Amino acid sequence: MANFSDLKTEVQNRLTRSHSALTTLIPTFINETIDRIADENNWWFMKTTQPQTLTSSTENPVVIMTALLKELDQVYLVLTNSYKVLNHITIDDALALYEPSPVSGEPVDFVMEGRKITILPPPNKTYTMMVTYYSRFP
Repeated sequence: MANFSDLKTEVQNRLTRSHSALTTLIPTFINETIDRIADENNWWFMKTTQPQTLTSSTENPVVIMTALLKELDQVYLVLTNSYKVLNHITIDDALALYEPSPVSGEPVDFVMEGRKITILPPPNKTYTMMVTYYSRFP
């Protein structure tokens, strides 16, 4: 099946019914099934990596610009010869570790609030941060 229309036709043929009400519901059934499968699983083709450049003047929090974010996988820095995975911490932990005002340095932790990531401590120089996440189907 090359496209959605072919899939609808195949489903209709397998149902061996030609009732018009059923035919109009087939696209809904297909879309609901796709959504259910996607919600229950994280498939490799749903994984996305988004680079972000962090500088000492980067506004914190950094916004992940996608409404399709399903589940965060990993946040890491690209260093000269390696990668450094940042620790996902709670807001309470961040307040305990970094308040009243965090000193800038090489990022170690991050806090996720909705589609925003707060990097801690704030970056002291330019870094490339990679955010890997699973996205929903559009």
